[in-house]
Amino acid sequence: MPTGPMIWDGGGISNLPTIEPPGSWFVYSDKTGGVKKPPSVEEFTSAIENGAIHTTGKGYTEWGGGIGTNLCGAQLLTPVDGTKYKGIRFKASGSTPMKFLVATVDTMPEFGRCKKCYDHFTVIITNLSAEMKTYEFKWSDLKQLGWGDKAKLDTKALVGLNWTSKDAVTWDFTIDDVAFIE
Repeated sequence: MPTGPMIWDGGGISNLPTIEPPGSWFVYSDKTGGVKKPPSVEEFTSAIENGAIHTTGKGYTEWGGGIGTNLCGAQLLTPVDGTKYKGIRFKASGSTPMKFLVATVDTMPEFGRCKKCYDHFTVIITNLSAEMKTYEFKWSDLKQLGWGDKAKLDTKALVGLNWTSKDAVTWDFTIDDVAFIE
């Protein structure tokens, strides 16, 4: 269980040590071959600008791409208990819509609980702007899109957070100050 609400404050590629061992960020995309920033996990820190992570991408035609963070940095994906929190809060800005997704043991193939995996608990954000704005989502705001195995959001088994393009379109957004809602 996290020892505090802050997950990431823009200080580097690792999450804050409210979870031991702290998780870290990653970049991912479909395999259709576009261009993204950051281009790889090894170059992730180059996308941290003024204490926030800025990601862009274009040319991906299957489902798109984005960034994410595993909450716990153990060698294997390790669930985190978020039951004492009400949801997730973060700051974001950008020029394109994006999806915010919460992965759990029931939506990740590594845990053997789904056959059609990755239908994470999602909210679509269409009102990004050049000004950084705080977004708060209670657990009840997050829903699966319905194309994968149906699951109930188990806040005792959170695995990761993702910010992706809204479908296979160009994306450009910035994320900062990721935290649980107390």
